[in-house]
Amino acid sequence: MGDAMGCLVRSQSWVYSLPNQMRYVLRHASRTLKWPLAGFAVGVILPLLVALGALADEWCADGMQIRERLERAIKNKQEIWVFEQCDRTAVPALIAALKDPNSAIRRSATAALIEMEAEAQAAVPALIAALKDADSGVRGYAASALGIIGAEAQDVAPALIESLKDKNPEVRSSAASALGSMGTEAQDVVPALIESLKDPNSEVRSSAAFALRFIGHEAHDAFPALIASLKDPNPEVRSSAAYTLGFIRHEVNDAVLALIASLKDPDPDVRSNAALAFTFIGHEAHDAVPALIASLKDPDPKVRGFAALALGSIGAEAQSALPELIATLKDEESAARGSAAAALTGIANDLCKTATPDRRATAREVTLLVGSLLQNPEHEYLISGLECLK
Repeated sequence: MGDAMGCLVRSQSWVYSLPNQMRYVLRHASRTLKWPLAGFAVGVILPLLVALGALADEWCADGMQIRERLERAIKNKQEIWVFEQCDRTAVPALIAALKDPNSAIRRSATAALIEMEAEAQAAVPALIAALKDADSGVRGYAASALGIIGAEAQDVAPALIESLKDKNPEVRSSAASALGSMGTEAQDVVPALIESLKDPNSEVRSSAAFALRFIGHEAHDAFPALIASLKDPNPEVRSSAAYTLGFIRHEVNDAVLALIASLKDPDPDVRSNAALAFTFIGHEAHDAVPALIASLKDPDPKVRGFAALALGSIGAEAQSALPELIATLKDEESAARGSAAAALTGIANDLCKTATPDRRATAREVTLLVGSLLQNPEHEYLISGLECLK
Protein backbone atom coordinates (compact mmCIF):
# COMPACT_ATOMS: atom_id res chain seq x y z
CA MET A 1 0.00 0.00 0.00
CA GLY A 2 2.97 2.23 0.13
CA ASP A 3 4.78 3.41 3.20
CA ALA A 4 4.71 7.03 2.03
CA MET A 5 1.17 7.42 3.35
CA GLY A 6 1.61 5.56 6.62
CA CYS A 7 -2.00 4.37 6.40
CA LEU A 8 -3.67 1.86 8.69
CA VAL A 9 -6.47 -0.21 7.23
CA ARG A 10 -9.76 -0.31 9.05
CA SER A 11 -12.95 -2.22 8.20
CA GLN A 12 -15.42 -1.11 5.59
CA SER A 13 -18.12 -0.51 8.21
CA TRP A 14 -16.41 2.82 8.98
CA VAL A 15 -17.72 4.20 5.70
CA TYR A 16 -21.27 3.96 6.90
CA SER A 17 -20.49 5.75 10.14
CA LEU A 18 -18.98 8.92 8.69
CA PRO A 19 -21.85 11.18 9.77
CA ASN A 20 -21.87 9.41 13.12
CA GLN A 21 -18.55 11.08 13.96
CA MET A 22 -20.64 14.23 14.07
CA ARG A 23 -23.34 12.77 16.31
CA TYR A 24 -21.00 12.47 19.28
CA VAL A 25 -22.83 9.85 21.39
CA LEU A 26 -23.90 6.20 21.20
CA ARG A 27 -27.52 6.91 20.35
CA HIS A 28 -26.45 8.82 17.18
CA ALA A 29 -23.74 6.28 16.39
CA SER A 30 -26.46 3.84 15.31
CA ARG A 31 -27.35 5.96 12.29
CA THR A 32 -26.13 5.11 8.81
CA LEU A 33 -25.11 7.22 5.86
CA LYS A 34 -27.60 7.33 3.01
CA TRP A 35 -25.27 8.60 0.30
CA PRO A 36 -23.94 5.76 -1.88
CA LEU A 37 -20.20 5.57 -2.42
CA ALA A 38 -19.92 4.18 -5.94
CA GLY A 39 -21.52 0.87 -6.75
CA PHE A 40 -21.60 -1.13 -3.53
CA ALA A 41 -20.51 2.18 -2.24
CA VAL A 42 -18.66 2.67 -5.46
CA GLY A 43 -15.47 1.06 -4.23
CA VAL A 44 -13.12 3.91 -4.87
CA ILE A 45 -11.73 4.82 -1.47
CA LEU A 46 -9.40 1.84 -1.39
CA PRO A 47 -7.99 2.28 -4.89
CA LEU A 48 -7.82 6.03 -4.38
CA LEU A 49 -5.80 5.83 -1.20
CA VAL A 50 -3.77 2.84 -2.27
CA ALA A 51 -2.84 4.77 -5.38
CA LEU A 52 -2.00 7.82 -3.31
CA GLY A 53 0.06 5.73 -0.92
CA ALA A 54 2.07 3.89 -3.52
CA LEU A 55 2.19 6.56 -6.18
CA ALA A 56 1.81 9.86 -4.36
CA ASP A 57 4.44 11.52 -6.50
CA GLU A 58 2.83 10.27 -9.71
CA TRP A 59 -0.57 11.85 -9.06
CA CYS A 60 0.47 15.24 -10.28
CA ALA A 61 2.90 13.87 -12.84
CA ASP A 62 0.51 11.41 -14.40
CA GLY A 63 -2.97 11.97 -13.07
CA MET A 64 -4.54 9.96 -15.92
CA GLN A 65 -2.83 6.80 -14.73
CA ILE A 66 -4.53 7.13 -11.35
CA ARG A 67 -7.78 8.12 -13.04
CA GLU A 68 -7.76 4.90 -15.05
CA ARG A 69 -7.19 2.88 -11.90
CA LEU A 70 -10.16 4.55 -10.22
CA GLU A 71 -12.40 3.94 -13.20
CA ARG A 72 -11.48 0.26 -13.20
CA ALA A 73 -12.27 0.08 -9.48
CA ILE A 74 -15.70 1.60 -10.03
CA LYS A 75 -16.42 -0.75 -12.93
CA ASN A 76 -15.40 -3.80 -10.87
CA LYS A 77 -17.24 -2.55 -7.73
CA GLN A 78 -14.27 -3.34 -5.58
CA GLU A 79 -14.75 -3.61 -1.84
CA ILE A 80 -14.28 -0.40 0.12
CA TRP A 81 -11.55 -0.05 2.71
CA VAL A 82 -10.55 3.13 4.43
CA PHE A 83 -7.53 4.33 6.31
CA GLU A 84 -7.24 5.68 9.79
CA GLN A 85 -4.22 7.94 9.39
CA CYS A 86 -2.79 9.42 6.23
CA ASP A 87 0.14 11.72 5.68
CA ARG A 88 -0.53 15.29 4.56
CA THR A 89 1.40 14.65 1.35
CA ALA A 90 -1.81 13.08 0.04
CA VAL A 91 -3.83 16.29 0.52
CA PRO A 92 -2.94 18.00 -2.80
CA ALA A 93 -4.03 14.90 -4.70
CA LEU A 94 -7.27 14.70 -2.76
CA ILE A 95 -7.95 18.39 -3.39
CA ALA A 96 -7.44 17.71 -7.07
CA ALA A 97 -9.87 14.79 -6.85
CA LEU A 98 -12.55 17.14 -5.49
CA LYS A 99 -12.78 18.57 -9.02
CA ASP A 100 -12.95 15.22 -10.76
CA PRO A 101 -15.89 14.93 -13.22
CA ASN A 102 -16.88 11.62 -11.57
CA SER A 103 -19.03 12.36 -8.51
CA ALA A 104 -18.12 8.99 -6.95
CA ILE A 105 -14.45 9.99 -6.93
CA ARG A 106 -15.31 13.40 -5.48
CA ARG A 107 -17.31 11.73 -2.69
CA SER A 108 -14.48 9.33 -1.93
CA ALA A 109 -11.88 12.08 -1.86
CA THR A 110 -14.02 14.09 0.55
CA ALA A 111 -14.52 11.06 2.77
CA ALA A 112 -10.77 10.47 2.84
CA LEU A 113 -10.20 14.06 3.96
CA ILE A 114 -12.59 13.51 6.87
CA GLU A 115 -10.42 10.66 8.09
CA MET A 116 -7.23 12.66 7.81
CA GLU A 117 -8.58 15.32 10.20
CA ALA A 118 -5.95 17.91 11.15
CA GLU A 119 -3.59 16.70 8.43
CA ALA A 120 -6.06 18.05 5.86
CA GLN A 121 -6.16 21.71 6.95
CA ALA A 122 -4.97 22.83 3.53
CA ALA A 123 -8.15 21.40 2.01
CA VAL A 124 -10.51 23.76 3.86
CA PRO A 125 -10.98 26.24 0.97
CA ALA A 126 -11.64 23.39 -1.46
CA LEU A 127 -14.12 21.82 0.96
CA ILE A 128 -15.98 25.12 1.31
CA ALA A 129 -16.26 25.18 -2.47
CA ALA A 130 -17.47 21.54 -2.37
CA LEU A 131 -20.50 22.65 -0.34
CA LYS A 132 -21.83 23.88 -3.69
CA ASP A 133 -21.12 20.60 -5.52
CA ALA A 134 -23.91 19.31 -7.74
CA ASP A 135 -23.80 15.97 -5.89
CA SER A 136 -25.53 15.92 -2.50
CA GLY A 137 -23.16 13.23 -1.22
CA VAL A 138 -20.16 15.44 -1.87
CA ARG A 139 -21.89 18.38 -0.18
CA GLY A 140 -22.73 16.28 2.88
CA TYR A 141 -19.24 14.86 3.24
CA ALA A 142 -17.78 18.33 2.77
CA ALA A 143 -19.93 19.67 5.61
CA SER A 144 -18.83 16.83 7.91
CA ALA A 145 -15.20 17.33 6.92
CA LEU A 146 -15.35 21.04 7.67
CA GLY A 147 -16.75 20.32 11.11
CA ILE A 148 -13.77 18.10 11.86
CA ILE A 149 -10.87 19.89 10.21
CA GLY A 150 -12.09 23.45 9.62
CA ALA A 151 -13.48 24.49 12.98
CA GLU A 152 -10.89 27.24 13.45
CA ALA A 153 -11.24 28.77 9.99
CA GLN A 154 -13.20 32.02 10.08
CA ASP A 155 -15.04 31.48 6.81
CA VAL A 156 -16.24 27.96 7.61
CA ALA A 157 -19.16 28.82 9.90
CA PRO A 158 -20.87 31.18 7.40
CA ALA A 159 -20.54 28.55 4.68
CA LEU A 160 -22.05 25.85 6.91
CA ILE A 161 -24.87 28.17 7.97
CA GLU A 162 -25.68 28.60 4.30
CA SER A 163 -25.72 24.80 3.95
CA LEU A 164 -28.47 24.64 6.57
CA LYS A 165 -30.67 25.80 3.69
CA ASP A 166 -29.54 23.04 1.32
CA LYS A 167 -32.37 21.30 -0.52
CA ASN A 168 -31.12 17.91 0.68
CA PRO A 169 -31.98 17.09 4.33
CA GLU A 170 -28.89 14.89 4.74
CA VAL A 171 -26.69 17.84 3.87
CA ARG A 172 -28.59 20.12 6.26
CA SER A 173 -28.20 17.53 9.02
CA SER A 174 -24.45 17.22 8.42
CA ALA A 175 -24.10 21.01 8.41
CA ALA A 176 -25.91 21.30 11.74
CA SER A 177 -23.70 18.63 13.31
CA ALA A 178 -20.59 20.29 11.89
CA LEU A 179 -21.55 23.62 13.42
CA GLY A 180 -21.92 21.92 16.80
CA SER A 181 -18.46 20.41 16.52
CA MET A 182 -17.02 23.92 16.67
CA GLY A 183 -17.89 23.99 20.38
CA THR A 184 -18.24 26.98 22.66
CA GLU A 185 -16.53 29.27 20.17
CA ALA A 186 -19.50 28.87 17.85
CA GLN A 187 -22.06 30.89 19.81
CA ASP A 188 -22.60 33.08 16.74
CA VAL A 189 -24.21 30.12 14.97
CA VAL A 190 -26.86 29.62 17.66
CA PRO A 191 -29.59 31.61 15.84
CA ALA A 192 -29.14 29.45 12.74
CA LEU A 193 -29.35 26.24 14.77
CA ILE A 194 -32.46 27.54 16.55
CA GLU A 195 -34.03 28.04 13.15
CA SER A 196 -33.04 24.48 12.21
CA LEU A 197 -35.03 23.19 15.17
CA LYS A 198 -38.04 24.08 12.99
CA ASP A 199 -36.75 22.20 9.93
CA PRO A 200 -39.40 19.99 8.27
CA ASN A 201 -36.99 17.04 8.47
CA SER A 202 -36.76 15.34 11.86
CA GLU A 203 -33.12 14.27 11.44
CA VAL A 204 -32.13 17.89 10.85
CA ARG A 205 -34.04 18.98 13.95
CA SER A 206 -32.39 16.25 16.01
CA SER A 207 -28.91 17.16 14.74
CA ALA A 208 -29.50 20.83 15.51
CA ALA A 209 -30.69 20.06 19.03
CA PHE A 210 -27.70 17.83 19.66
CA ALA A 211 -25.25 20.32 18.18
CA LEU A 212 -26.35 22.94 20.68
CA ARG A 213 -25.12 20.68 23.48
CA PHE A 214 -21.52 21.29 22.42
CA ILE A 215 -21.94 25.04 22.48
CA GLY A 216 -23.15 24.65 26.07
CA HIS A 217 -24.14 27.62 28.19
CA GLU A 218 -23.31 29.99 25.34
CA ALA A 219 -26.37 28.53 23.60
CA HIS A 220 -28.72 29.85 26.29
CA ASP A 221 -30.77 31.73 23.69
CA ALA A 222 -31.86 28.32 22.40
CA PHE A 223 -33.41 27.36 25.75
CA PRO A 224 -37.05 28.15 24.85
CA ALA A 225 -36.76 26.33 21.52
CA LEU A 226 -35.24 23.27 23.20
CA ILE A 227 -38.02 23.20 25.79
CA ALA A 228 -40.52 23.30 22.92
CA SER A 229 -38.60 20.47 21.19
CA LEU A 230 -39.37 18.19 24.14
CA LYS A 231 -42.84 17.99 22.61
CA ASP A 232 -41.65 17.35 19.05
CA PRO A 233 -43.61 14.55 17.35
CA ASN A 234 -40.35 12.73 16.61
CA PRO A 235 -38.78 10.85 19.56
CA GLU A 236 -35.20 11.38 18.35
CA VAL A 237 -35.72 15.13 18.42
CA ARG A 238 -37.21 14.94 21.91
CA SER A 239 -34.32 12.76 23.04
CA SER A 240 -31.67 15.13 21.67
CA ALA A 241 -33.39 18.13 23.22
CA ALA A 242 -33.59 16.44 26.61
CA TYR A 243 -29.91 15.54 26.57
CA THR A 244 -28.84 19.04 25.52
CA LEU A 245 -30.85 20.74 28.25
CA GLY A 246 -28.50 19.15 30.75
CA PHE A 247 -25.66 21.28 29.37
CA ILE A 248 -27.30 24.64 28.69
CA ARG A 249 -27.59 25.44 32.42
CA HIS A 250 -30.02 28.31 31.84
CA GLU A 251 -33.23 28.80 33.80
CA VAL A 252 -32.47 25.55 35.58
CA ASN A 253 -35.77 25.37 37.47
CA ASP A 254 -37.75 25.49 34.24
CA ALA A 255 -35.44 22.90 32.67
CA VAL A 256 -35.90 20.58 35.66
CA LEU A 257 -39.69 20.82 35.45
CA ALA A 258 -39.66 20.10 31.72
CA LEU A 259 -37.29 17.16 32.11
CA ILE A 260 -39.40 15.72 34.92
CA ALA A 261 -42.28 15.56 32.44
CA SER A 262 -39.98 13.86 29.92
CA LEU A 263 -39.30 11.07 32.41
CA LYS A 264 -42.82 9.90 31.51
CA ASP A 265 -42.30 10.10 27.74
CA PRO A 266 -43.57 7.01 25.89
CA ASP A 267 -40.17 6.55 24.23
CA PRO A 268 -37.47 4.93 26.40
CA ASP A 269 -34.62 6.86 24.74
CA VAL A 270 -36.30 10.14 25.66
CA ARG A 271 -36.79 8.99 29.24
CA SER A 272 -33.19 7.81 29.55
CA ASN A 273 -31.76 11.05 28.14
CA ALA A 274 -33.98 13.08 30.44
CA ALA A 275 -32.60 11.12 33.40
CA LEU A 276 -29.08 11.52 32.03
CA ALA A 277 -29.56 15.28 31.76
CA PHE A 278 -30.17 15.42 35.51
CA THR A 279 -26.72 13.91 36.12
CA PHE A 280 -25.22 16.98 34.40
CA ILE A 281 -27.45 19.43 36.25
CA GLY A 282 -26.44 17.86 39.58
CA HIS A 283 -27.42 19.40 42.90
CA GLU A 284 -29.74 21.93 41.32
CA ALA A 285 -31.99 19.09 40.17
CA HIS A 286 -33.12 18.28 43.72
CA ASP A 287 -36.78 18.89 42.82
CA ALA A 288 -36.56 15.90 40.49
CA VAL A 289 -35.78 13.42 43.27
CA PRO A 290 -39.34 11.98 43.61
CA ALA A 291 -39.65 11.54 39.84
CA LEU A 292 -36.21 9.92 39.62
CA ILE A 293 -37.08 7.55 42.46
CA ALA A 294 -40.13 6.50 40.44
CA SER A 295 -37.89 5.99 37.40
CA LEU A 296 -35.88 3.40 39.32
CA LYS A 297 -38.81 1.10 38.50
CA ASP A 298 -38.95 2.02 34.81
CA PRO A 299 -39.32 -1.03 32.53
CA ASP A 300 -36.25 0.04 30.56
CA PRO A 301 -32.93 -0.82 32.28
CA LYS A 302 -31.15 2.15 30.73
CA VAL A 303 -33.67 4.51 32.29
CA ARG A 304 -33.25 2.82 35.67
CA GLY A 305 -29.48 3.11 35.46
CA PHE A 306 -29.44 6.78 34.48
CA ALA A 307 -32.05 7.60 37.12
CA ALA A 308 -29.79 6.05 39.75
CA LEU A 309 -26.77 7.99 38.50
CA ALA A 310 -28.79 11.19 38.53
CA LEU A 311 -29.75 10.65 42.16
CA GLY A 312 -26.10 10.13 43.03
CA SER A 313 -25.22 13.34 41.20
CA ILE A 314 -27.81 15.28 43.18
CA GLY A 315 -26.12 14.05 46.36
CA ALA A 316 -27.30 14.64 49.90
CA GLU A 317 -30.60 16.13 48.74
CA ALA A 318 -31.42 12.69 47.33
CA GLN A 319 -31.12 11.02 50.73
CA SER A 320 -34.78 10.00 50.55
CA ALA A 321 -33.88 7.73 47.62
CA LEU A 322 -31.63 5.48 49.72
CA PRO A 323 -34.20 2.67 50.25
CA GLU A 324 -35.05 2.49 46.56
CA LEU A 325 -31.39 2.60 45.55
CA ILE A 326 -30.65 -0.23 47.97
CA ALA A 327 -33.46 -2.22 46.36
CA THR A 328 -31.96 -1.48 42.93
CA LEU A 329 -28.78 -3.25 44.01
CA LYS A 330 -30.78 -6.41 43.25
CA ASP A 331 -31.84 -5.26 39.79
CA GLU A 332 -31.73 -7.95 37.13
CA GLU A 333 -29.47 -5.77 34.97
CA SER A 334 -25.85 -5.46 36.10
CA ALA A 335 -25.56 -1.91 34.71
CA ALA A 336 -28.48 -0.76 36.86
CA ARG A 337 -26.97 -2.46 39.91
CA GLY A 338 -23.63 -0.77 39.30
CA SER A 339 -25.33 2.62 38.84
CA ALA A 340 -27.22 2.17 42.12
CA ALA A 341 -23.99 1.38 43.96
CA ALA A 342 -22.33 4.41 42.37
CA ALA A 343 -25.30 6.56 43.41
CA LEU A 344 -25.09 5.33 47.00
CA THR A 345 -21.41 6.23 47.01
CA GLY A 346 -22.16 9.70 45.63
CA ILE A 347 -24.87 10.40 48.18
CA ALA A 348 -22.71 9.13 51.04
CA ASN A 349 -19.80 11.30 49.95
CA ASP A 350 -22.02 14.35 49.83
CA LEU A 351 -23.54 13.58 53.21
CA CYS A 352 -20.15 13.34 54.84
CA LYS A 353 -19.24 16.84 53.66
CA THR A 354 -21.58 18.25 56.29
CA ALA A 355 -20.70 18.33 59.96
CA THR A 356 -24.10 17.22 61.31
CA PRO A 357 -23.83 13.94 63.22
CA ASP A 358 -27.01 12.49 61.76
CA ARG A 359 -25.81 12.91 58.20
CA ARG A 360 -22.44 11.40 58.98
CA ALA A 361 -24.20 8.46 60.65
CA THR A 362 -26.32 7.92 57.56
CA ALA A 363 -23.28 8.15 55.35
CA ARG A 364 -21.48 5.58 57.48
CA GLU A 365 -24.42 3.20 57.18
CA VAL A 366 -24.32 3.57 53.41
CA THR A 367 -20.59 2.96 53.45
CA LEU A 368 -21.01 -0.26 55.40
CA LEU A 369 -23.74 -1.34 53.02
CA VAL A 370 -21.65 -0.76 49.93
CA GLY A 371 -18.69 -2.31 51.72
CA SER A 372 -20.68 -5.49 52.22
CA LEU A 373 -20.77 -5.79 48.44
CA LEU A 374 -17.01 -6.05 48.12
CA GLN A 375 -17.25 -9.76 47.44
CA ASN A 376 -19.00 -8.76 44.21
CA PRO A 377 -16.28 -7.54 41.78
CA GLU A 378 -18.61 -5.22 39.89
CA HIS A 379 -18.95 -2.98 42.96
CA GLU A 380 -15.44 -3.23 44.37
CA TYR A 381 -14.16 0.03 42.90
CA LEU A 382 -17.00 2.08 44.31
CA ILE A 383 -15.99 1.94 47.95
CA SER A 384 -12.67 3.62 47.18
CA GLY A 385 -14.37 7.02 46.88
CA LEU A 386 -15.50 7.06 50.51
CA GLU A 387 -12.20 8.15 52.00
CA CYS A 388 -13.85 10.58 54.42
CA LEU A 389 -15.55 7.74 56.26
CA LYS A 390 -12.58 5.43 56.65
